[in-house]
Amino acid sequence: MSYTSSTQQSMIVILLLVVGAMAEKSLSLVLTGSKTSSSVVHAKLSNTGDEQLKLLNDPQSLLSRAPTDSFIFTLGNDDSSPFFNGMKFKYSPSYAAQNGDASSFTTLKPGDSIEVEHELASAYAFGPEEYLYGISAKNDYYHLDESTGQLENINAKVSSMSAKITVPDSRKARRSSPMDRRAQFSNCTNQEQAAIAKAVPSADIFANLSASALYPDQNLYNKTLLQFSTDGGPIYQTWFGQFAANRYKNATGHFTNITRHPFENYTYACNSEECTDTIFAYVFPDQFGTVNLCGAFWKAPLVGEDSQAGTLIHESTHFFAVAGTVDIVYGAKKAAQLAATNPLLALGNAG
Repeated sequence: MSYTSSTQQSMIVILLLVVGAMAEKSLSLVLTGSKTSSSVVHAKLSNTGDEQLKLLNDPQSLLSRAPTDSFIFTLGNDDSSPFFNGMKFKYSPSYAAQNGDASSFTTLKPGDSIEVEHELASAYAFGPEEYLYGISAKNDYYHLDESTGQLENINAKVSSMSAKITVPDSRKARRSSPMDRRAQFSNCTNQEQAAIAKAVPSADIFANLSASALYPDQNLYNKTLLQFSTDGGPIYQTWFGQFAANRYKNATGHFTNITRHPFENYTYACNSEECTDTIFAYVFPDQFGTVNLCGAFWKAPLVGEDSQAGTLIHESTHFFAVAGTVDIVYGAKKAAQLAATNPLLALGNAG
């Protein structure tokens, strides 16, 4: 049997498509308890596919030991998560993929695994009573396809666990009250202090501009919020979705809270052991006014997307005293998509 050149080329294309379709990227995540502590969980992430995976060490995934909100708790038939009081980061997967070094990734060949220990009491406030919790975990992981340079999202298959946990809440003492003073610095070099000093007024300006964009009237505090708008306006609708009076009130309230606490009154800590070169910053939401700045912050532009001023605003919204936001999606494009599809979630997204 003979084949024409075009037939051979077609068969090669079909074969490549079949091979590509057979290749599978998959992960499994198995949670197990510790024999020494009821609040320690071992997370074993395994490459169960047939392709090598290059996974971002996202600080908000279980690849990181940082005390972030990565677990899901159930108590009986209800979602009953203990109060989260761990770390919230400013992190950009796209920035990390483009600028990170080998330490920014975990590479798993097919069949390989990595196990990371997590101390739940460092991230969650458990009461003195003992409860049997069902414990699962968030399952989003980013894989860098080196052939295309693109990030792919992989959802790991999670095997949950249960544990009786009782841990005294020792972290409430960390909470601090709002401050009325000039910026304070901790472990920051003179050069870093100078960079912060430039970012602070820019953050104040953009926070006030953002608040003003949601209010047609500049007199922010002498009228009720709902007098200002009947549809939220185009900026509100872009970032918070379809207008609803209660959501509009919450959104404008968040921006009012930001502007009432100027960034010059914050404390800035630099280069803690939790920092890496691909993390911009992090806060503990119950430690109002203290922002921890990391490697990516110093390389960022002053203003714009993933900027120094934007980082300060982003982190401020995580504080319970301001807005208590979480990182549901990353980046402006995905934030706008979230607003269009789920305005309620968009309201609580740090962006």
